Amino acid sequence: MCLPHRPLWVLTALPSPIADPPSPPPTLTIDPYGSTPLTPMGLPHRSLWSPYVSSLLSPPPLQTPPPPPHVFPLVPCSCLDLVPIGCLARGFFPAPVAITWSSDVTGDVIAYPSQWGGSSYSASSLLVVPMAGVGEGSFRCEVKHEVTQSVSSSLCAPSPSPPPPPSPSVEASILPPSLADLYVHQNSSITCMVSNLPSHKDVGFTWSRDQGTPLDVVAGPIEELPNGLYRMSSSIRICADEWNSGERFSCSIRVPEFQDPIVRSIRKETAPNPRPPSVYLLPPPPDQLSLWESASLTCMATGFIPKDILVTWTHRDRPIDPNGYTLYGPIWDGDGYTLYSQLRVPVSLWDAGDGFACIVGHDGIPMGFIHRSMDKGTGKATAVNVSVVLSEAEVTCY
Repeated sequence: MCLPHRPLWVLTALPSPIADPPSPPPTLTIDPYGSTPLTPMGLPHRSLWSPYVSSLLSPPPLQTPPPPPHVFPLVPCSCLDLVPIGCLARGFFPAPVAITWSSDVTGDVIAYPSQWGGSSYSASSLLVVPMAGVGEGSFRCEVKHEVTQSVSSSLCAPSPSPPPPPSPSVEASILPPSLADLYVHQNSSITCMVSNLPSHKDVGFTWSRDQGTPLDVVAGPIEELPNGLYRMSSSIRICADEWNSGERFSCSIRVPEFQDPIVRSIRKETAPNPRPPSVYLLPPPPDQLSLWESASLTCMATGFIPKDILVTWTHRDRPIDPNGYTLYGPIWDGDGYTLYSQLRVPVSLWDAGDGFACIVGHDGIPMGFIHRSMDKGTGKATAVNVSVVLSEAEVTCY
């Protein structure tokens, strides 16, 4: 006998590993002798649906004794008008727990329902009390779990508010004249400055000197600092000779918050044996010029003592902004100090024959400063012992 041919996979097919969807709920009837729902087979409805209800709406059956709750006090800083103090109970099963508060201070209680966390429950409660009573009262939360017949309590102590950060102390300083003023302009100023003032009112500056004529005092601007405090300053105008003489200048600052004035003094510290620098001006290297990008001139001052030195540049006898050149040093090389300065200019200016100069000021230089100039035509530095114009204004000291 021949059987009709069937594909082998049909005869040997296995059931799908994915379970069939649940069948629809069975049709219910009412027991004529009572009110219990029955299935068509006469079985009570509860006996069929109880496993579904247990698996979907209840946690899995217990394999170990139910755990009691773990209690944690939650205390914020006491930095508000009302301070919430929290009590957290977690890790217990089954729900519920009862959380109560005992406190010397009357407050409002906010209770939150138990939350299922996958393997256990957690619950919390807040006690909100006025900040004024936090430091005087004690707070205790008690958690009672009926199933495990456990009672846990924890004492909650709010942490004190951190002390406010200390206000910045008033700082006073006195600043010497700039080297450019001393060596080139031949006039200078000394500035007295006070910072972190709570108020700019009734703050006064008084200047004095060891000898000489009365001082020319100039009041500085009033500045408000980012921290809400103030900075004030006062300056005096003096000649370079007055500063170079070593005379002492003093500034007295009257601040209302202080009983005594703040006094700051300054004078020039003269080196016993100043040594002038040797100054060299180097032209741009040829390989750099071949790139047609920029031309770098280098000014080197070496072998000078003390280390205070001024280096600046000019273009066509006009000063160049300090942001247009860089300084390296001064550094001690074993026999004095050395400093390098580099000026970078467009190649077009160098090729056009524009002149550039390096000016070096130092106490060891008899004329006060050395002037070295260079352009493309000369190709080497030229020393000039005459004054150059570095300021728009002419200032005369008497």
